[in-house]
Amino acid sequence: YLTGDIHLYANDATHIVLFNKKNIEDYGLENVYDIVKDGTWTLDKFEEMARVVISDVNGDGEFLWGDRFGLQCANYAIPALLSASESPIFEKKSETEIECKITSEKFISVIEKINQIMNSDNITLNMEDAAKFKIPTGEFSHEWTTAMQNNQALFMIGVVDYINMFSNVDSDFGIIPLPKYDENQENYMSPVMADAMGLCVPITLSDEDSEKVGFILEVMAAESSDELKKAYYDITLQRKKARDEESAEMLDIIFASRSYPLDFVYNWGNLTTSVINSVKKDSSDMASLWAKNEKLTMKAIEKSMPQN
Repeated sequence: YLTGDIHLYANDATHIVLFNKKNIEDYGLENVYDIVKDGTWTLDKFEEMARVVISDVNGDGEFLWGDRFGLQCANYAIPALLSASESPIFEKKSETEIECKITSEKFISVIEKINQIMNSDNITLNMEDAAKFKIPTGEFSHEWTTAMQNNQALFMIGVVDYINMFSNVDSDFGIIPLPKYDENQENYMSPVMADAMGLCVPITLSDEDSEKVGFILEVMAAESSDELKKAYYDITLQRKKARDEESAEMLDIIFASRSYPLDFVYNWGNLTTSVINSVKKDSSDMASLWAKNEKLTMKAIEKSMPQN
């Protein structure tokens, strides 16, 4: 499978964090752009800032739709934060070996932090828990734009395509990468969702046709990189959609650090789904989860490996 500038959605499906500038100002929070550039934008810093804005807006003693949260997201934020912390569920060790990482010390540390952000002290509004938070049911983009317009969250975890979705929102927002695990992590990581489009060259292609297809794809890739990318990235994103110079700089960091996690692409044995569901149940017990899912997961991995 191939991806790149040929498909704009390979860019659009890149995970980002959107932050609400009014909440930053109202609560006297630090300049998030400076934090990112200093290399101190970490999960701990993310949680620290998110906690500050939590507010029962209508004073009814419950945290539901219309109140203010530190984070607004959907289920995919969990594996996205794992990948951004360099703690993927699956890691490729060689062409024929995939390692599952969920029982490693680093993974458990990261999942515990994510679990805390997702479940403790009303930090997070998960848009996929509509009944729990009494979220109005309607068009996906309408509810997200309503939340941004009404300053209901400090941070939103989404993808680059959300920038376009919020183009008519009056409330000002900025764009930053997902947080690192800690300050020792060298680079920010920006995972791409699995629904990013790719090109597949089938094994049934003849040698003669393979040469033609390879030539055509190479030309398309080159032209897309020279012309399409310029129109998409330099003009549309940086000048029209991004609302300040700093967001344009952040997009440089985000696109330079894209990754395509196996967690999103394969979900062997439904293990990615199981990890998400475990966190949604406020559990970080990865040892029990792996004991329950190991055989099915390893069988699925083995089935997908190249055969001699």
